[in-house]
Amino acid sequence: MRTAHIYLIPGFFGFSDIGGITYFHHVTEFLRARLERRGIHAIVRGVATLPTSSIEKRAARLFDVIAEDDPQGEIHLVGHSTGGLDARVFTTPEISLPNVDATRHAEYASRVVSVTTVCSPHRGTPMANFFDSVSGGHLLYLLTLTTIYTLQFGKLPIGAVIALGGVLVRLDDVVGLDNTIFDQIYDLLLDDFDKERQEKIRSFLKLILEDRTLIRQLRPELMDELNARTPNRPGVRYGSVVLRAATPGWETTRSIGLRPYDQATHMLYRAVQFLSVLHFEDPRLAEEHDDALTLAYGFRPSTLDSDGIVPTLSHPWGEILWTGWGDHLDVCGHFDDSSRKPPHVDWLKSASAFNRHDFESLWAAVGDFVGQSS
Repeated sequence: MRTAHIYLIPGFFGFSDIGGITYFHHVTEFLRARLERRGIHAIVRGVATLPTSSIEKRAARLFDVIAEDDPQGEIHLVGHSTGGLDARVFTTPEISLPNVDATRHAEYASRVVSVTTVCSPHRGTPMANFFDSVSGGHLLYLLTLTTIYTLQFGKLPIGAVIALGGVLVRLDDVVGLDNTIFDQIYDLLLDDFDKERQEKIRSFLKLILEDRTLIRQLRPELMDELNARTPNRPGVRYGSVVLRAATPGWETTRSIGLRPYDQATHMLYRAVQFLSVLHFEDPRLAEEHDDALTLAYGFRPSTLDSDGIVPTLSHPWGEILWTGWGDHLDVCGHFDDSSRKPPHVDWLKSASAFNRHDFESLWAAVGDFVGQSS
C-alpha cells in the first residue's frame, strides 16, 4: 500500500494541540479515512508552529518537525492561512532557512509531492496593518485565546463577547485604549481552564508578544517581494482552496437570528471583516483564476470580499481545488454541528451557512488532490 506523509500547518492563530485542544478539528481523521478508501496509508501530523514569527522561522520549524519524523517516501504539505506560505517557503528551491542544515533541507524539500494552501494570504491581508500596532497585537492575542476557548468550552462568556465587540467597534480609538480592557477579557477567559492548560496557553500566547515579524510580512504591499523570491518548485503540484464569507449588512444581521450571543459574535465578525479588506488593492489574478472564481460565484469577487480574515482574491495559488462560502475558521472544523463528538462550534458568526457537507466536500477535494499527486 502506498504511504503518504501529510503535514497540517496552522496559520497565525495556529497551534497544533494544546492539552488535547486541536486546531484542525476532525480534519486529521477525515483525511486519513478519505485516503484509506483510495488505497493510501496516510500518516497525518499537525505541526506545532511558531504563531507570529517570520515565515522563514516558521518554515524552519516545519523542517524540524519533518526531520524529527524522518519520513520515508512522499511528503505532502497542507497549510491553512499563513501555514500555506510556510509550505511554499519550505519547498522553494535553493532557499536558506535559519539554523537549518541546507543539505538535509534540500533532501526533504525534494520529496515534497504536493502543496495545498487553504485560505492563504498569498497577496497579503490588510488585517496585518492593524495587528502590527501595539493594541492590534493585544487584540490578536485575545482572538487567539478566544479560538482556543471556544474549542474547549463551545461558547465564549457573553461578557467577553460584548467587551470584545466594544473594542472592535471603536477602531478609531483602539490605539489609545487602556490595556486593562484587554487584561480583563484575558483573565475572564483564562480562569476557566485548569492550571495545566493555563500554563500551556500562556506559553503559547507569550510567543505572539515576543515576535510578530510575520504580521509585518503579511502586509499586502510586501507580498510581491516574498512571492518573487519563493517560486514554485518544479515537479511539485500546487493547489488552493478559496473561500468567500457573507458580506456583512442587514441581511446577515437578520439571518443570524435574535439570540443575543449570536448577534454579539456577528458584531465581532463585522468588525474583523472590515479590517480584512481595508484599502486592499486588486492583485490582478491570472486569467484561469479569474475564470474559476467567476464560474464558482457567478461573478469575480471584488476587493471588498474576504473570508473575514484574508481577502478572497488573496487565496488562489496553483490549481484551484475548491471554492465556496464560509469564513476563515470554518474550514478547520470551527462551524456549528452539534451531532459531532466532540461537537463543532462556530464562534465567528459570519452567516455564511458553511456546514458539514461543505466541510466534507472541501477536505475530500484536498484528499483527492493529495491522492492523485505522485
